[in-house]
Amino acid sequence: MLDAIEEKALRDALVKADFVQTKAAESLGITKSLLQYKMKKFKIKKN
Repeated sequence: MLDAIEEKALRDALVKADFVQTKAAESLGITKSLLQYKMKKFKIKKN
């Protein structure tokens, strides 16, 4: 359940930031490297 919420938050932030990872990470209050780690974890790629 928590993973689903986290994945949705990541996807929403990336879409809002036009997949600019630095902007998405800043909006989530995390580092870019953590964002990239979580993108790999949830298999999130720019379409």
